Amino acid sequence: MAVINGTDLYVFIDAVRVAHSTSHSISMKMATRDTSNKDTGKFNTKGVGRMDITASSDALMVYGDIATLGAVYLARSVVHLAFGQQTGAVETSGELVGGALDESVFYAEGNFIITGLDQNAGDQANASYTVSFENADNTFAFSTGADLRVGIMKTDCSANAADDGFVACFPKGGTAPYTFLWDDLGTSTTQSVATLPPGTYTVIVTDDAAATAEASIVITEPEA
Repeated sequence: MAVINGTDLYVFIDAVRVAHSTSHSISMKMATRDTSNKDTGKFNTKGVGRMDITASSDALMVYGDIATLGAVYLARSVVHLAFGQQTGAVETSGELVGGALDESVFYAEGNFIITGLDQNAGDQANASYTVSFENADNTFAFSTGADLRVGIMKTDCSANAADDGFVACFPKGGTAPYTFLWDDLGTSTTQSVATLPPGTYTVIVTDDAAATAEASIVITEPEA
């Protein structure tokens, strides 16, 4: 996870930034499933299933009323997390004030549900919060590239062996127009691809200035 070490965490609700932290951690866990099949000569083999991602912060600063964050916590509504570097902040009384996510060095983002929210020491106006998150829908994706980035989303297969998965990518920055290549699908060059079986899918986006960005995501299926 070195790719996001030393970055800032931003929390968005309906595209509005509601909280920020310079102290956070993020971890990934891959769930595997047994793919052994003696009829095909495969023994003791595992395939990757679900990828679970959790994040936490012990010093989350909330903009405005904590009730906004508290409401989505109680409702288990989705918040959007962005991990990157802060730019434009001004130091006031030893603290960085203001600032925004520096899109030129953007690293990762995804949809999460708040699983824990506790106020630390301090009065309401100056309190920070300990908060934990879990990935909401497995659409979290890394994006490589500096000026050009790409987000990726998916829909999992509806049933075992249904082969109705779906992936789509959304370039950001760079110079339009963009071209797309799904590295795992050979000749697929569209922005989205449907009727997919379970598996890992990687898209490489190239902009008009020949800059590239890449992101991957895993399509899963229910257990048989």
